[in-house]
Amino acid sequence: MLQPGAAAAGTSLCGRGDVKKVIAAYLFLLLLLAPLRPLWLDELIELSDTYRLSLADTIGRVAHNPGGVPLVYLAENLIVNHLGRAFYTAHLFSILCAVVGLASFIWLDGLLEVPSGWLTAALIYAVLPVSLRYAVEARQYGPALALSILATTLLFRPPNWPNAALYGLVLALGMYAQPYVAFVAVAHLLWSWRQVCCKFVLAGVALAAALFLPWYLYARGFWLHAVSEAGYQSTLNWKTPLMILRELSGGGYLLTLALVALAICGYWYTSMAQSAKRLLLLWSIVPIPLVLAANALFHYFFAIRQLLFIVPPLCILAAEGLAALQKGWRPCVAAGLLLAACVYDLRWFTNAKEDWSLSATAAQNLVRPGSCALVIPDHAADLYRLYQPDLPVCSGPSSGAPSIVLVSPYATAAERESAPGAPTFGPTFNLGGTEVRTSIP
Repeated sequence: MLQPGAAAAGTSLCGRGDVKKVIAAYLFLLLLLAPLRPLWLDELIELSDTYRLSLADTIGRVAHNPGGVPLVYLAENLIVNHLGRAFYTAHLFSILCAVVGLASFIWLDGLLEVPSGWLTAALIYAVLPVSLRYAVEARQYGPALALSILATTLLFRPPNWPNAALYGLVLALGMYAQPYVAFVAVAHLLWSWRQVCCKFVLAGVALAAALFLPWYLYARGFWLHAVSEAGYQSTLNWKTPLMILRELSGGGYLLTLALVALAICGYWYTSMAQSAKRLLLLWSIVPIPLVLAANALFHYFFAIRQLLFIVPPLCILAAEGLAALQKGWRPCVAAGLLLAACVYDLRWFTNAKEDWSLSATAAQNLVRPGSCALVIPDHAADLYRLYQPDLPVCSGPSSGAPSIVLVSPYATAAERESAPGAPTFGPTFNLGGTEVRTSIP
């Protein structure tokens, strides 16, 4: 919400025909990549809270997840239960939001009047492994990222109360996708301080907080109980900065260091307006200590997905850093970054360590009539049953004797040791990350 007319300045930098082609290509890429990698544990847990359930049941389950908020779950519920093919359509909401996110990102580039244009920054953002991963993952982080970018673009609308309300509504949607979107709003507030738009940004943030408050009051007790019951611990320690460097880009230390180095270079050498630079700097930095502090406060573990919201400003600044390099170096650095990103992208989508569908199908075929499958740990049985609803699972004496044992990929060492083995269960093999032990007749 800058001065009236400021928003229009950069929009002409984006050739509409080229933008449409890039967005269409991005959508095609995401639809192509989505089925390549089987759903992993967290995606299946989210799917188990939506698939074959009513909207009311989904809301009840979400509230009991640590930090659980309903927007993405409700959207996924409607999609998978009405379109069918749940293990593919579960990705659709994330993919659609990712396309909106890229369009908003390109729009924001124009609004910021980025001297290097929108294309380089958009390509960095689109192929960066961490961004591409969450663009197709059937979880809440990709949609939350897209909404945080869209909310940022709305800062550049003329400063008035209707636009403040629109900004607040989009921000609230982001918080209902992932609560840590609120930390992007803190960066917005700091940026707007002593500007004409400050009171309107503050009003929008207040509206978002007011809209989120009822859910927070309803779910907070469930969240704290779930965290306590799960035994989560804050993982903040001296290794945390190293973890951030290793995982922020999704491509290890080298790619993250290259991204950050280019972003720093871009910040110092760009000819962008000081206001735009300050916004990108605050957006890149402010969420980091707030995420770490929130995790420590709620005794929750740190994961790099919680910092996904700082990736867009880093990509814009990195594009400026690339443009600041000498002409002879630019193609070499760009090619190196693109190659590294594509290698990690390919590795992620083709090297899955777990395939619950394969494991469940094998279990259904191997379990003998009148017997059952013993699942270790027992709560993982619901995940196998997503794929094979009729899989007989041992749940007591009435279910019969186990003829196979399924040790999930996430079983602890103690659980693996306690699982039945030789001599009762003979051949042991690994299918889709699950250790399958078959009984000796």
